[in-house]
Amino acid sequence: MSLKFTKTQTANVLSHDSESIVIEGIVASTGVIDGIKITPEVLKSSLRWLNGRPIKLGERKIGQVDEYSLLGGQKISIKATLWGLKLSQSELYSFKPGEQNIQLQGAFWPITKPADGVLDGETFKEEAVSMEWDHIQLTDSEQMKGHAQEGQWDRLERINRQMDAALGRA
Repeated sequence: MSLKFTKTQTANVLSHDSESIVIEGIVASTGVIDGIKITPEVLKSSLRWLNGRPIKLGERKIGQVDEYSLLGGQKISIKATLWGLKLSQSELYSFKPGEQNIQLQGAFWPITKPADGVLDGETFKEEAVSMEWDHIQLTDSEQMKGHAQEGQWDRLERINRQMDAALGRA
């Protein structure tokens, strides 16, 4: 079993201030992902595992999922908060309210059973029984390119580690 990623979807910035950014978007839908059939039942049963999952930009955790919902039984929508202290100034200002400038992907561990078939022209060898959510990944959009710098919180943690090392507390 390996970590799988859902298809990339566009998200919307709902609100933005210096401390937090609220985003909303689709992270999963029914269909075939890497040869695994995802059914409406599996989406519904996996919903509860999304609450509190981290939002990542690269390897950095920059927020968490606050709310989730099942849209028409076919798609999972989330609302999440990104933490301003975890973002660099340029990253913080690359998010603009009302714009759809963010790309999301859900990362999950699939629990599957063998099943061969074709769905919407895509072949599958397995059918998901469960999706154990790991995190939601923000993928690089044009606005984010070149902005992968450390945030204020990361900078403070680095300085704190350096001070501990200098004082022999490390």
